[in-house]
Amino acid sequence: MLLSQIARYRTALDSLREADPKLEEEFKGVSLQLEASALLPSTVGRSSNMTAELEAFKYWKIAEQWRNCITKIQQLEGFEDFLKPPKYPTLQQAAVNGPVVIVNLGLNRSHALIMQKIGDPITLELVDARPEVFDGHVTAFLDAVHLTEKTESEEARGIKMLTQILSQLWRTVASPVVEQLQIIGWQRLSRIWWCPTSSLALLPLHAAGPHDGRQENLPDIYISSYTSTISALMKSLARSPVQPDPEDTPKLLFVAQPGIKGLSRYLPSVMEELKGVVEVIGEKSVTQLVNKKSDVVLAEMQRHRWVHFACHGSQAQDAPFDSSLELNDKYLTLLDIIQARLPDAQLAFLAICQSAKGDQTRPDETLHLGSGLQFVGFRSVIGTMYSMDDQDGPFLAKEVYGYMLKHEHNDYSDAAKALHNAVKNLKKKGVAVYRWINYVHIGA
Repeated sequence: MLLSQIARYRTALDSLREADPKLEEEFKGVSLQLEASALLPSTVGRSSNMTAELEAFKYWKIAEQWRNCITKIQQLEGFEDFLKPPKYPTLQQAAVNGPVVIVNLGLNRSHALIMQKIGDPITLELVDARPEVFDGHVTAFLDAVHLTEKTESEEARGIKMLTQILSQLWRTVASPVVEQLQIIGWQRLSRIWWCPTSSLALLPLHAAGPHDGRQENLPDIYISSYTSTISALMKSLARSPVQPDPEDTPKLLFVAQPGIKGLSRYLPSVMEELKGVVEVIGEKSVTQLVNKKSDVVLAEMQRHRWVHFACHGSQAQDAPFDSSLELNDKYLTLLDIIQARLPDAQLAFLAICQSAKGDQTRPDETLHLGSGLQFVGFRSVIGTMYSMDDQDGPFLAKEVYGYMLKHEHNDYSDAAKALHNAVKNLKKKGVAVYRWINYVHIGA
């Protein structure tokens, strides 16, 4: 809800500028004020004496100006639908590269709505998908992940619990959807997008399957990506990237924060990860920031379309805008990145802990680092659901970038396929299930 709200304040205004430059300036100014006010709860209370009541009144007054401005814009010829809820044919743009599956868990009944680029949506009733059951799955999932970090026997118990959860996700949600996609002829190993709601947004739906060694699992059939909302995916797809030169290697910003050797939070594989990426992409095509301060990182993010973070991360459950990346001098928060207004961000690879972990208390508010970076403009985001194994970072990074530079477009649009391929190769190494289901793709 927060990201969708702020997205409305960042509406593209090129056509309005041509029609009425003065009105465009008025709308842009009020939108900037409203966005700043919407983001204020993350900062007010630390250093400001402003009361909550005064701030709420100020927000209401600005919002009233914003609504009045929209009314004036909608009176212009050709702008009658400006910022009105999009109609279904407009929403279908989100499915231009593959079906988008919206899963809604209801108290009385649950449904999956499959949206295609042409035709009416397909609605499936998910008979066995009940909210209270998935709430239990979330608790069990978090417990299972925690067990994998303990003794060998507890790890085995955690793996068993995870396998059972993945099997239930397959039986109740993924399998009915896959059957319908096969009926309509959607090709194997093509891409699909999941837009889960409620507690399902906190579970590894992308890895659903029987996991019995005999039957296929979802990753064997389709390449899954996530989006927090349909509008977020439309935004990722609508941003027209500069067409890359097939012979030109993209410039990557690699932000490495290994910490201090000998201390408990030291990340020994970060520098190995950086070395491997440089080998794949080439030293001239990688800007290396090791143990640099946040202002330097933000400045370089303004100049790079691709960015890779290898550091500690933190998910702030009570204040999602404070979810952060741990840098040399401070925590670089999601709010910091939102306010940076990156001009042409394409790919973000978050090789950190919990970059795509939602909030169990507010599962529908999927405001984590991954979805946040999708919102601020990164068209494609690779993240993790929980703490990653440090040794997996170097392997996955080399696999992902190696694939992207050898296939098709040589740009961000191959990130989902690249991650799918990398995870498949990680599985071939015989790693436990909790290591490979951790990685997710978000966006276009």
